[in-house]
Amino acid sequence: ETFSNSFIVKTIVTTDMVKPMCEEENIELVETLTGFKFIGKKIEEEVSKGKKFLFAFEESYGYLAGDFVRDKDGIMASVLICLTFDWLKKARKNPKERLRELSERYGYFREKLLNFEFEAQGSEGIIQEIMNEFRKSPPEKIENLSLTKIIDHLRLENELFGDVIQFIYGDKLRIIVRPSGTEPKLKIYVKTNADSELKSDEILKNAEWVVRRFIEQNT
Repeated sequence: ETFSNSFIVKTIVTTDMVKPMCEEENIELVETLTGFKFIGKKIEEEVSKGKKFLFAFEESYGYLAGDFVRDKDGIMASVLICLTFDWLKKARKNPKERLRELSERYGYFREKLLNFEFEAQGSEGIIQEIMNEFRKSPPEKIENLSLTKIIDHLRLENELFGDVIQFIYGDKLRIIVRPSGTEPKLKIYVKTNADSELKSDEILKNAEWVVRRFIEQNT
C-alpha cells in the first residue's frame, strides 16, 4: 500500500520515533501543541487541502484513526490494539520483540515527563519565574551534548504559538518546557534518541538530573 498524499498528526511532546518511519513511507508528519483540540483542527485543515488522514496521537495516551470523530477515541484505539496483536500472533512475535526490531531499525527513542508541582497560591508567579530563567540561561551542555537550538514558541507567529520552549541538543536530546494549562505545575518533557538502549537511557538519566538541579536552583 502506498501512502501518497497522506499525513499523520502528533503533538510536539510526543515521541519522535515516528519521524523516520514517516520519512521512510513518504508520509507527511504534522505537529501541534498539546491537546486534541489542536489535533482535530489540524486534521480538518489538512483534509480540506485534499490530503488523506491516517492517524493522530499524543503523549498522554490519546489515539485517533478514521474520520468518525475528531477527538481521542478509546474504542478505535482498542480496535487498533487488537489488530496489532493479531498481526503479532501471526508473525509469532511478542510486543517487546517487535519494539526492539523497530528500535534497531529507527533508533532507541526514550521519553520521560517530569512534573514539578507547586502550591496553588502563588504558583503562577513561581512557574513564570522558572520559565524566564529557562529563557535567560538554559543548560548549555548535558553530558557531552551541547545546546544547538532553542525554539521559543512565544516568538512564533503560527498555530504553534504558546508558552512553550524547546531546547535541542543535536539529534540526541530534546527538552520541552511548558506550564500546565489545568494545574499548578510545570511540565518538562525529556526526549532522547541513540543507537543503543543503554546510551539512550544514559542520556535521559543525565538530562533528568540537570533539569531537576536547574529547578532546585531557581525555586
